[in-house]
Amino acid sequence: MNHDALEQATEIFFRAPGTQGSGSGVGLSVVKRIMEAHGGTVRLEGVQPQGLQVRLAFPFKANRT
Repeated sequence: MNHDALEQATEIFFRAPGTQGSGSGVGLSVVKRIMEAHGGTVRLEGVQPQGLQVRLAFPFKANRT
């Protein structure tokens, strides 16, 4: 996946050119919104050949009693 496609991959209804399958392109946009709502982040990296690695970073919150 090229750099431009990585930048757009979390936009709603985005599908990379040449993508096969029946998805609608909403999955990563939903994941990003949920992660951001909880203080987390989503990081996408292209993996050769033509793969995608998705990293989710969750914030650490210590128990407060």
